[in-house]
Amino acid sequence: MANARIAHLDLDGSTDTFDVTFNYISKAHVIVKIDDTATTAFTWLTDSRIQMNSMPGSGSNLIITRESSPTTRLVDYQTGSILSETVLDTDSLQAFYLAQEANDVKELVINVSDATNQWDGTSKRITNVANPTSAQDAVTKNYLENTWLSPSDKTNINNAVNSASAAASSATAAAASAATAATYAGTQSVDNFNGDGSTVAFTMSSAPTTENNTMVYISGVYQQKDTYSISGTTLTFSSAPPTGTGNVEVMHLSTVPTGVDPVIGTVTTGAAGSSASVTATGPTLDFTIPRGDTGATGATGATGATGATGPTGATGPQGPQGDTGATGPQGPQGATGADGADSTVAGPQGPQGPAGADGADSTVAGPQGATGPQGATGAQGPQGSTGATGSTGATGAAATIAAGTATGLAAGASPSVTNSGSSSAATFDFGIPAGATGATGATGATGSTGAAATIAAGTATGLAAGASPTVTNSGSSSAEIGRAHV
Repeated sequence: MANARIAHLDLDGSTDTFDVTFNYISKAHVIVKIDDTATTAFTWLTDSRIQMNSMPGSGSNLIITRESSPTTRLVDYQTGSILSETVLDTDSLQAFYLAQEANDVKELVINVSDATNQWDGTSKRITNVANPTSAQDAVTKNYLENTWLSPSDKTNINNAVNSASAAASSATAAAASAATAATYAGTQSVDNFNGDGSTVAFTMSSAPTTENNTMVYISGVYQQKDTYSISGTTLTFSSAPPTGTGNVEVMHLSTVPTGVDPVIGTVTTGAAGSSASVTATGPTLDFTIPRGDTGATGATGATGATGATGPTGATGPQGPQGDTGATGPQGPQGATGADGADSTVAGPQGPQGPAGADGADSTVAGPQGATGPQGATGAQGPQGSTGATGSTGATGAAATIAAGTATGLAAGASPSVTNSGSSSAATFDFGIPAGATGATGATGATGSTGAAATIAAGTATGLAAGASPTVTNSGSSSAEIGRAHV
């Protein structure tokens, strides 16, 4: 909790008075900032409330802090001078307030987490960061997108995205063919052939009624309808499939209507490059949709930046300890303690008093008694005879299935099939996941070793008696300037 810092964030544009809830020695020590810019355009209404000269804008942030003088002592003791309560209070309050303000600053900076022993940003963004120069420097969003990634890197990324989109389109086409075939949902046949690089015509086990009742894959890749033709049982490719064992797969469906309402069963993700499939179990259709192809491998990373700065030199000797300060005044007497708790031990019971005289008979009638409980329910009557069986209804019309929309999903997501039509006129909408991101490019070569660090003596500052001495670096990691606080 802050001791001397009040934050009013995301103002509403209609508030211009603010309370100052912390103590201070001088109003000159109270600092007001609007969106990180200090301003003196305010008026003190009371010792604990200010009013801005103009209304802060909506969405702006107003911060009120106390900044006691860290360089000028407010009390300068002289030999033979009279020490008053006011003088002593002012001197001690300056040190006390400076300690509070230092603690506020500590709470606002990045600290090492006690749980992980790592720097913890407490889920806040770091802004105004310079571009990296050393191998272990943090990289900003702007540097990554506009400096580190070359135009060819971005082209490769876009190509990977397009490849995933093409894979999704291929899967969509396969799903559309499956939906068309599902209209006839009869016997499904699968023929496998061996490509030899020259044969273009293959004989299927049965003749599909239409080319739309076929799905053809070469080495697991779906083939568009314009790459082959069907004539009877002969399938002819526009170019010969490559050599392989069982690398040509042809799925074709019969044209016998089922006369049942289709039901979407399971939707399973297949491996990238595998065949899409639809399995009918009665009216239930189970889908297997392949994942998109993996994107191309990224380009090799740029050569690493210059190596890290050499190790820091040894710490200099500790300065001499300051003189012990004068003993402070005795504190005020503590408040009187609270009253003790009530006794929990009961005292002895007194003797019983004499019995009183009998009262006169009552002249008021007593209240009427409650109604008695309801009697038990009688036995159930006999069951009536069973009615005659109704006549059998007419056979329903054959169900229809149509391909609906095909939507690309994020890489790693599960594919989906939903029926946006009805049970007798189904329209299947497909969700096809994109392929996984391509592998990361190789790491660039390590840069050359940086120059050796330097160390210089800075300032020495006196602290309050009993405080622990500290040494801080006001320079950089490669040009250290030590500041001693003793």
